[in-house]
Amino acid sequence: MEHTEHADKRPDRRIQRTRELLQQAMIELVVEKGYEAISIQDITDRANVARTTFYLHYADKDELLFSSVRDMIEDLLSSMKPGREEMPTSFEHIAQHAAFYRAILGEQGSPAFVSRLTDFVADVVRERMLSQMAIPGKDPRLPLDFMTHYLVGAYVGVATWWLNKDMPYSPAQMAQMINDLADKGLMWALGADE
Repeated sequence: MEHTEHADKRPDRRIQRTRELLQQAMIELVVEKGYEAISIQDITDRANVARTTFYLHYADKDELLFSSVRDMIEDLLSSMKPGREEMPTSFEHIAQHAAFYRAILGEQGSPAFVSRLTDFVADVVRERMLSQMAIPGKDPRLPLDFMTHYLVGAYVGVATWWLNKDMPYSPAQMAQMINDLADKGLMWALGADE
């Protein structure tokens, strides 16, 4: 019997569809109720699947939430070029999903989720941005992990602030301000460098 490797790697459409239903239900419920108020039963009722089906795919709602956001971010990244040009597009993505991010990063969100999101985005920043900017043959002055988490912490904090203030600046303005602060420093931003 002939068996191809390609056939083995193709995801089962029923599994993929069930995961999509659960993810969509999670996102809708986070926006409507806040993360902490959601139960597994709420999610399965909204997705119209059995609780046992939920547990075939996810261990808990934290895993479902992270999976949902990871997929959103991976879709975003697949359309972007590596480097600093990603910044406006990432703020556009946040603006498009503002209600969801506002709910999940706000007071009713999940600290465990924010921690996982930060680690995931740190990996992306390290691979797609900092490694591209490094000068071959020169060692960085500070540890790469430190710089990565500093940048990601600032980014998540600024994105949360921007959402909570009803996005008073455009995605392009947000990207420019972050790049200016990173390039020119705090003293320049305060006007104290003259």
